[in-house]
Amino acid sequence: MKFEDLKSLPENQYLSKFLAAKYLNMTIFEFDDFVTNHGIHCHHIDKFGDKFKISEIVAAIENRTTDGTVKPIGDSGMDKLPPERADNEMSQELYSYTVEISHLLAQEDGYIQIPRKEITLFEKVPLFQKGTNNQFVLYKPANSRLPDERITDYRCPVLYYHDLDQADALVEKMTRYNHILSSFLNECNLAGAQKVLVDIFTSAVVNTEPSVLVEMRNSVDATVRFYPKETNTLDMMCNVIGLGKGVSEHSVNIMGLAIKFCKSNEYSIEDTVDIAFSALLHDIGKTKLEFHGISENGIVPADEENKKIFQQHCELGASIIDQCNFSNSSIRLGALEHHERLDGSGFPTGSKKLSFYGQLIGMIHFFESQMDNSSDVHIQGKPLAILKRLKQEVDAGKYNNQLFKQFAYSLL
Repeated sequence: MKFEDLKSLPENQYLSKFLAAKYLNMTIFEFDDFVTNHGIHCHHIDKFGDKFKISEIVAAIENRTTDGTVKPIGDSGMDKLPPERADNEMSQELYSYTVEISHLLAQEDGYIQIPRKEITLFEKVPLFQKGTNNQFVLYKPANSRLPDERITDYRCPVLYYHDLDQADALVEKMTRYNHILSSFLNECNLAGAQKVLVDIFTSAVVNTEPSVLVEMRNSVDATVRFYPKETNTLDMMCNVIGLGKGVSEHSVNIMGLAIKFCKSNEYSIEDTVDIAFSALLHDIGKTKLEFHGISENGIVPADEENKKIFQQHCELGASIIDQCNFSNSSIRLGALEHHERLDGSGFPTGSKKLSFYGQLIGMIHFFESQMDNSSDVHIQGKPLAILKRLKQEVDAGKYNNQLFKQFAYSLL
């Protein structure tokens, strides 16, 4: 795919973010920067994510040239644009959120591109730039920092780290994010904290090695200890509804609702951290799914084969968590059982004997998912209407009634 191919498409056609970025030879990060800085608006959102009008993309590209030719995309031309937003999201969806999160990384010859907003997070890891003849050369040695003015003035080239340093890079990045998270929480800036948590989760699921997930648990611990009991989690959650919500935002919302439940019911800090961490990781298996027949615009065929593949995410998630050897073995049950139901109608096993973690996170998952992904448009974004729908599920024997009452009261 290339820009000339994009120009040949009907101007009134709409493209998903993923497909538009492919036509422009951009990463998802670069495309986010591009649409923000050129004022290109998302015209509509469906369950496959943001949609952008081809004519507006083409006009923005051609307006960037000074000699009547199209300036190359995906190289140093883009890195001069100061980013306002880089969401690290891709919501290729089948019933819920899909597609391997690693597709968000631009990797070339063993080097992984760093989003501009994250350059300041790296000190221990060496960084590289692409030189002449596409050779990667050292730009920042290990254990050194780039001058702040070079970053703030956007004088850095596009930078990369080596894929052999990926685990160390992610741990360092998440450690720095945790410092930022603590600052936001100390200031009671919960909107800022929510956004950092989304970035932390997205970073962690790129590489689900135990050291990375352990660092993410520190993020949950900090959040639980500073999270005010009176926080209006629903208001925070609604901030991302309708904005192309992906697996990261969804998981952070589930965690927030779990923390609110625990604080409302006076759980200990230690139990709250474990429950919240399990909630945050409940969908981590979705990042490892590989569907068949995905179209060029990222649509996943909703056939029986893909449905079976989708259902694997519960066991995949539990397997990822098992590798960490957490002292509380129940943490894995949020991932394994959140689609199970007490009447045996759930998956992956159809079990009727469910853990507390599985029941609670399954109930919260149902509630949060209905906020913007309900088949009934009349209840989307309406907590009371969704609670009534959830009560119908309780009465049908799918969820525990006492747990439902506790959850409902926690939302007040």
